[in-house]
Amino acid sequence: MSHVKTDKLSARTASGTITLGESGETLTLPSGVTLSGAGAITVPSGGSLTIDSGATITNSGTASGFGGSNTAFSATREGGYFSTSIGDNSWTKSPLGSYNSWGGSIPVDTASGFDQTNSRWTCPSGEAGTYLVGFWLKTHNNGAQVRNEKWRPYINGSAAGVQDDLNFSDGGGKAGAMQMIELSVGDYVEWWFIANWDSSVRLTGCAQWGFKLI
Repeated sequence: MSHVKTDKLSARTASGTITLGESGETLTLPSGVTLSGAGAITVPSGGSLTIDSGATITNSGTASGFGGSNTAFSATREGGYFSTSIGDNSWTKSPLGSYNSWGGSIPVDTASGFDQTNSRWTCPSGEAGTYLVGFWLKTHNNGAQVRNEKWRPYINGSAAGVQDDLNFSDGGGKAGAMQMIELSVGDYVEWWFIANWDSSVRLTGCAQWGFKLI
């Protein structure tokens, strides 16, 4: 094996390029060898930098461009009573619908996944993963009690996760819960709840939210 020793390797011109090896060849950096200096190593578009099993990356500087972008969504509906279509002691999908007359809004939807017509959020391309989703419900008890309050996320129309209790302190007010679910691209999540209430109880607000764990 040929062995070349030199203290400095430079291009022939100030803006020249030094090419090490040919396509398909392997360049080996022996154990104990350190790359130093203020320069940068650039891998061109289409190239790759592979870290073999057992190797270690130690970062003592600033890392950028790693991880994923934040994916988050939140929708609320408050103002007025909208319990007329909510069945007593039966599972009901939390409504999105048209917000104009109910004081509702979608303050966050970074991936534009909400479908107000179908009251659901759909996982877009490139955003599959583990999500923390949550829900809260607000009622006006009007002197009555609300019992057996629970919620559960549904994925693609089927119950997912577990049933979480919504614990109202006095049969009214606001209560919520959250849990983690797995979403693939194209999966849609909906928020369902159940409550046993007296006829005088009114549903006055609800919210659906979630974000991807990176």
